[in-house]
This record gives sequence, C-alpha cells and structure tokens, in this order.
Amino acid sequence: MKIREVTANNRRKAFEVAMAGRPPLLFPFAQLEAPPTTADPVKKVYVDPELRAEGFTYVLESGKEASVHGELVDT
Repeated sequence: MKIREVTANNRRKAFEVAMAGRPPLLFPFAQLEAPPTTADPVKKVYVDPELRAEGFTYVLESGKEASVHGELVDT
C-alpha cells in the first residue's frame, strides 16, 4: 500500500503514517531499528521514492539513517 505522507510526532513517540484510503496509523519509535532519543532526535523523515512510496526513511541528527516498509506499519 502506498504511503502518502509521514511525520514524526515526538509527543507520542511515533511516526504518523498516512496511507491512501485509510486513517493515519502510528508506528512507535520503540519498534525502529535506530530509535530517536532526546539526544539524537529525528532530523528528517520522508516517503522514500526508492521504495516506490511503499516505505519511509528517517534520518537522525547523528546521521544514522534507516527505512521502514509500509507492511510493518500496517500490522
């Protein structure tokens, strides 16, 4: 399923992921490969065109980068 938009919600400690035809879903930071912390927050998050908009990539202040496939969000 295609991801339309993704934003980081530090208050909820999750990414808010908007997919076509569905209400926004939350993906908790705790489930991430490299979770953000207060010392290393999310610098950038975007729908990744290399994943054909079926996933998103986030970058932390430290430069660590990881991607999440939309199927992980959907479960």
